[in-house]
Amino acid sequence: MKWVPLMGWIAILVVASTPFSVRAADGERCTPELPSHLAKDVARLYPQHRIVTLGDLSNDDQRIWKTSYPNACVGIVLGRFSTSSDQIALLLRPADGLSRETKVILVGRTAGAGMPREIFSEGKTGNLPVLRRSKPGTYKNVQSGQRLRSHRDVLLVEHLEATVTALIVQESRVRVVPIAD
Repeated sequence: MKWVPLMGWIAILVVASTPFSVRAADGERCTPELPSHLAKDVARLYPQHRIVTLGDLSNDDQRIWKTSYPNACVGIVLGRFSTSSDQIALLLRPADGLSRETKVILVGRTAGAGMPREIFSEGKTGNLPVLRRSKPGTYKNVQSGQRLRSHRDVLLVEHLEATVTALIVQESRVRVVPIAD
């Protein structure tokens, strides 16, 4: 397992007074509804990227996602990943669609100040991943056999029917743990 240092700034965003929901629209596209100031910050900080949606996945991966997670969004997750407060994780991809590079961005949902922060990126891949939340627990690195326990929610970057990487956020670091090959 390797420690990945986080960017130097804190990722807390004021979202407390803004309603937040995620819905799957018409079973076709997964449409995240973000608070407007969050959407503006992400657009300003990542102008060449957009949130991964169901329509970005291959036909086979869309079928698997709809069957396994019919009411979830492939590119946005709500959880408590590094604090006891709700946070929003976003899976971004280049807006031009030419590259398969992805980034995972984490932002706080509680009152505070700060900007979204990138906690993980993945270079060119064969198929786009999805983003899921997993419960606190013990995660085993399939490469080293080492086990790591998380007391908070865990982000899963999953290439459907292939690899799964757990992102365990601990204080100012992220543990990147391959849990399925």
